[in-house]
Amino acid sequence: MKNAMAQRTSWEHQDRASKRQRAVLHKSTEPFDQEIVRYLSAQEVDWIKTKRNSATQLLDRQSQHIGQLRAKGLVDSIQHVQLQNLISSFYDEQGKSERIKNTPFPRQYATTSTLFIFIFMTLLPFGLLPQFVDLGEKYMFLLIPFNLIVSWVFMFMEYVGDVSENPFEGLLNDTPIQTIVRSIEIDLKDMLGEDDLPERTKPFSGALF
Repeated sequence: MKNAMAQRTSWEHQDRASKRQRAVLHKSTEPFDQEIVRYLSAQEVDWIKTKRNSATQLLDRQSQHIGQLRAKGLVDSIQHVQLQNLISSFYDEQGKSERIKNTPFPRQYATTSTLFIFIFMTLLPFGLLPQFVDLGEKYMFLLIPFNLIVSWVFMFMEYVGDVSENPFEGLLNDTPIQTIVRSIEIDLKDMLGEDDLPERTKPFSGALF
């Protein structure tokens, strides 16, 4: 899932700030090819590299393995059903995340919002001018900074909404997929009694990814 969410789409932000944040994410993320070799055999690594959706294929392979365990009598029918339900839940969550990732936000909303804010910022000085005239000539100079502050607030609200449309762009304020996945990995290995537990993800440049 982490690898699938790291794939870039054409409608994601491509400004310098976004590219700089993704560069930080790239430095703090272990490459997929190096990560999977710890959990898959050489044959499975070669097999998964031929698939476009590695997360879905791995879930399907796990489901097949559970069926084989049931056929060999290593798990009973109740355990088999519970494990298959768990795989189905993982598949559902994977699908939901991919739909969020791969479905662009309706552009008519973003375009209309930006247009209305631009119109508001253009007309704002004319609406404030009579109020400052009533205050007196010595207060007229405050019109410019007051107009800039109000305009900046609306521009910043529009920017926050814009960068929040896709929580999987790899930016500083996005969902910290890498941190969540690492925490799950530690908990699972701890429950299995393994000793080589990885370290929890540390903030990189003051942010968790």
